[in-house]
Amino acid sequence: MVTIDATCKPAYPPDALRAQARGTSVLEFTVDPQGQVSRTAVLRSAGPTPEHRSLDDAAAASLAHCPFQPATDGDGRPVPGSVQVTYDWVIQPAPADTSAAPPAAFH
Repeated sequence: MVTIDATCKPAYPPDALRAQARGTSVLEFTVDPQGQVSRTAVLRSAGPTPEHRSLDDAAAASLAHCPFQPATDGDGRPVPGSVQVTYDWVIQPAPADTSAAPPAAFH
């Protein structure tokens, strides 16, 4: 299980935002028994352009720092495992009085 909080939420990459790139990044994280990510893979890119790949890279880099709960064996001991995360990149209009990056959604 992964917990997505403000400290690990990906920022919209400026190049992707300028290009209005949207899409869904599907990632797989291999998690060690301590809950640390040991491997990250992009299973499906947000799209075909370099800007879409920057979305994938941003999601992979940020989400790899999220707190993960390790898998457990039949006796409840932590073991290595993997988790698939789907991250939807949606451009939201920013309020007129702020320059904050637009939020994105995740599953």
